[in-house]
Amino acid sequence: MAEAIASFALNGLANLITSEAKFLNGVKSQVERMQIELRRMDGFLKDVDATRPDRDNRATNWIVEIREVAYDAEDAVQAYVLKIASRSGRLAILRVSELRKIGSDLEAIYIRIADITRSISTYGVSVSSHVDEPNNATISSYARKKEMRRTYSHVEEEDIVGLGKEVEDLAAALVKSEKHVAILGMGGVGKTTLAKRIYRHHLIRRHFDCFAWTCISQQWQTKDVLQGLLIGFLRPNKEQREEIEKMRIEELVRKLYQFQKARRCLVILDDVWHAEAVESLSPAFPNSTGGSKILLTTRNKEVALHMRGERVLHELRFLTEAESLELFRKKAFARNEGTEFGPHRTEMEKLGRDMVRDCGGLPLAIVVIGGLLATKPIFGEWKVVHKNMKSYLRGDKGHRQQHGGVMDVLALSYEDLPYYLKICFLYLGQFPEDYEIEAEQLVRMWVAEGIVSPMTHYWYYQKEGEELEETMVDVARAYLDELVERCVVQVRLSKSRGRLKSCRLHDVMRDFCLSKTREENFCELVPFRHVNQILLGDISSTSSSTFTKIRRLGIYFDHEEDADKTCVTDGQEHIIGRHHLRTVLCFHKGSELSCIRWQQLQPFLNGLKLPRVLGFYGIRILGRDKSKILTKIGKMMNLRYLSLRRSEIVELPSSLGNLRCLQTLDLRVSRLIALYVPDVLWKMEQLRHLYFPRAKNLRTLSDSKLRLHSLSNLETLVNLDARCCDVQCMPKWKRIQELKITYIGTQDIKAVLESANIITSARSSSTLMRSSFCIKGDIVLDEEQSLLRQILGGHHLYNLHIAGTLDKLPKHYHFNSEVTKLVLAHTKLVEDPMATLEMLPQLRSLALSWDSYVGKTMVCSASRPPQDGTSQAINGSVSGFPQLKYLTLSFLHNLEEWRVDGGAMPSLLHLQIRQCDNLKAVPDGLRFVNSLEKLEIISMPEAFKNRLHEGREDYYKIQHVPSRSIITEEDHV
Repeated sequence: MAEAIASFALNGLANLITSEAKFLNGVKSQVERMQIELRRMDGFLKDVDATRPDRDNRATNWIVEIREVAYDAEDAVQAYVLKIASRSGRLAILRVSELRKIGSDLEAIYIRIADITRSISTYGVSVSSHVDEPNNATISSYARKKEMRRTYSHVEEEDIVGLGKEVEDLAAALVKSEKHVAILGMGGVGKTTLAKRIYRHHLIRRHFDCFAWTCISQQWQTKDVLQGLLIGFLRPNKEQREEIEKMRIEELVRKLYQFQKARRCLVILDDVWHAEAVESLSPAFPNSTGGSKILLTTRNKEVALHMRGERVLHELRFLTEAESLELFRKKAFARNEGTEFGPHRTEMEKLGRDMVRDCGGLPLAIVVIGGLLATKPIFGEWKVVHKNMKSYLRGDKGHRQQHGGVMDVLALSYEDLPYYLKICFLYLGQFPEDYEIEAEQLVRMWVAEGIVSPMTHYWYYQKEGEELEETMVDVARAYLDELVERCVVQVRLSKSRGRLKSCRLHDVMRDFCLSKTREENFCELVPFRHVNQILLGDISSTSSSTFTKIRRLGIYFDHEEDADKTCVTDGQEHIIGRHHLRTVLCFHKGSELSCIRWQQLQPFLNGLKLPRVLGFYGIRILGRDKSKILTKIGKMMNLRYLSLRRSEIVELPSSLGNLRCLQTLDLRVSRLIALYVPDVLWKMEQLRHLYFPRAKNLRTLSDSKLRLHSLSNLETLVNLDARCCDVQCMPKWKRIQELKITYIGTQDIKAVLESANIITSARSSSTLMRSSFCIKGDIVLDEEQSLLRQILGGHHLYNLHIAGTLDKLPKHYHFNSEVTKLVLAHTKLVEDPMATLEMLPQLRSLALSWDSYVGKTMVCSASRPPQDGTSQAINGSVSGFPQLKYLTLSFLHNLEEWRVDGGAMPSLLHLQIRQCDNLKAVPDGLRFVNSLEKLEIISMPEAFKNRLHEGREDYYKIQHVPSRSIITEEDHV
């Protein structure tokens, strides 16, 4: 909603004024007057938000004006602050003309603010009133959307696809277990449809005595719901119904509780939005052990977790392509069954596949489009629908199916978000279609942009009742988690640690997001060749408001179409004001890096004055001077976030040392190049998150190492290379939470351990949450072995890579129990390492390569004595490698025999065997590893491979594996 964007703009300005107060003495009176008016505006926005969605047009216009004036005020204040800061505090040297100009700008903004507040007061606004035009329905748009989503148990969807197994499993859970059932998923994915099928299942109808169905929705009254349930159970006559309607809540709760206690009842609570609804109704439901059960559907995971007693939480998946086509055919051809749709049936089928693909497996979208096409037997009409697909999904052009436009359904999820999550959701509109948005980078952008500010940080943790020692990034992570729990975004988890790795929007949800970003003028995503038109306002459809400025811009480069385009010509540079841009993200399109010349972007970058977030993702900078583009960036004093992720840029200019406000610097450039970094990072004293290039890709511009001693605010440091960075500065990093060292020689380990007690200390004062080491060099001497044991027992160590001769592998009890990933290379171990490694309780990924083990026989045991934190007990013992999911054996040239006992590696998903030249056969025990999903055999001897073919002697060992690859080294490359 517009008030959320306006409130965000006001909060951003308020935070700026507070944080930069020391620089504002020269314009103190103007700023104080603005603050008074801003507080009045904030009160107005809260009134509007409290009474949404029935605000009138005047309120909407005022909100847009408030948003724009707040943005302009922030621009003026920020420009003034940076001008002073750039002069190293020499305020007395500011010319009188400069002060007059700034004062005049602020005065003009104050007059605009005062005019808005005066007009609100003069005209008055009753945001709760709603005046309908003649012949219009008296129900608001918001209420209409809710009413259209109200569900009834007797209305059943006939065409069901892909839910057979879910229906059987969940019906059995309700009948045979003592658990309730909660169905979770985004709007339109089929939660209610699944609930209805379960409700009518023959097992359910035979098992339960009484049934009641109620749709809770977003606005509910506890008494109304309780009355509806009791009426559903009792089926009362008129007099009994009137008696129920007179009951107080306490009486209703008691009656319902007693009724369900005496019988086996099934209650369906459909479309529950808030945990408070579950809490308020819980006293009316007995424990599930009494026989009565609850089946609940929701878009919010938190709601399901508030159910009392045990529950089965079932998250609905999207339909596969085949299932989507089946559902589409049932809907689109329903009215013309038995006919061939004339000579164009084949072409219509092709158009249908294209449209189904655009639905992204979302059943509601498929039903809406299929139902529409069922009324259009003419090929030309299908082409029109295909062309205007998004319009029909929105419900435009007067075509509303019984569910309404798909966007109406998704709009309910959006409207239910608190204002701070609305901003986070709209921010995703800058990213290209199907783009995997890295979770950690996204939350850092939110912080840099001010979406998570000190003010919201304090408010959030006061609301949650937690300590304020949590960082703003922690708050941003909580925001993302909440979007996930509300089924607004989809996520991908890290393979080894199970952490949230990336997120994306479902295609249909993304279309909704883009429509809202344009409506609110929040951000734009455009091809490189259209940047001119956007900034000049030549593309009129980008915003519903004609006088607003784009604040956030996503630019994607098409390798073919944009190769020779220039973003802004020198002649236009003075025309286009780009000082209002706060976020600029540049992406490549397609599988190859997008190539641009630095001259193409130079004019555009010249015009950027106050960006907070700047990212280049997968961009290859061409030209003789590839670093000039970054020289321009060094002048953006307001920058908080800078990323060169996967781009090809070979050298950083020393001018980047000017970025004193920078909080996040991501230098993880393309793996194909080396990045030369000047010794200027120590100047960025506000830096909190620093990502160096991967191992072997970092270079310095001098013989000395990079100094990082002044970075006392560091929370994240990834890919630290001790060959290029001074590790003696580690005691300065008191706030470090994540530390990943990609190269440290054995000669440096002692220095690191002595200077950085945050690594080995488990003190309560330690902030370190995750650490990772890559140790290069031989570890043979007793002192070196001792240092290794200290590393292994390090605080929150999760990832360890050892490359060098290792005299002996330490015992399993020397390893931190949190180790999840381990790589051994060139260690030349004589004793079988599996006897130790299979004891590690959390190990999920293991790679043994390059003669890490030089013995001939290796054994993975079925069980070991149980250790703390392990699972998978077998006869009082614990399975070997209880959590291992990914195992790689490569270049173990001496290995001849590998044995796997039945019951070992019960969680293994992916196994790769590569160039183990003397290994005779895969172990017989693999046939017992039922979890195995993928097997890769790469560059193994012909005799070894031949045994695995169907019908040969070892095929029975691997025939249960769904994905099997037997390939040569050339094919693998």
